[in-house]
Amino acid sequence: MALAALVLAASPSIAAAPASITLTTPLDSVHSATAESSMGDFVADSVLSVVPDAQIAFVPSGELKPETIPAGTVSPGRLIEVLRAGDDPADTVVTMRVPGSVVIDALNHGVSRAPSPFNGYLQVAGISVVYHAGGDGRQMVQTVTLSSGGQINSGTTYVVAMPHFIADGALGYFSVWPSDYSVKDTGLTVATAVQTYAASHQPLSYQAGSRITQG
Repeated sequence: MALAALVLAASPSIAAAPASITLTTPLDSVHSATAESSMGDFVADSVLSVVPDAQIAFVPSGELKPETIPAGTVSPGRLIEVLRAGDDPADTVVTMRVPGSVVIDALNHGVSRAPSPFNGYLQVAGISVVYHAGGDGRQMVQTVTLSSGGQINSGTTYVVAMPHFIADGALGYFSVWPSDYSVKDTGLTVATAVQTYAASHQPLSYQAGSRITQG
């Protein structure tokens, strides 16, 4: 596979971190390697929010430590502690322009080992996904619906935001991305995305279960 072309994008404005963040529901990432999680939804929304032209966000479960933050008031730093690479300046949000068929391939890869845990299991934003067990025992994506409405089109190009390391092909995603893919780096870390989104969307309230379901 050809190496991805890397372009540094202009950074959007960043909200200052508040003294505290209010959670009206717990944020849980304990089962993110096997199922949608409330923490995964929150982090995926955060990643999507810092890329104005992105329609979809992917966050692999390997980005998240298995933890639960109870409802209540927490410091912004507590949210960052759940990220495995929260203090790594190389853990940036990047975008990739790919056809819908590749989006589906990536989602298939994410659920390919379910119900066994897999760090490549994707938490998502901008879409809802229904998958089912294939005839050979593998999990397969059945439908992908855009939050803006309508089913994903295999021939339409979409802008997908994600952490840098899966765009680089980690966790087996090298087998998913097309040979001529290119990556645009926002220059913003996932931690910064989380901090910015939390600052401007509190109180945070998340109930997992509507984005990834088994049909």
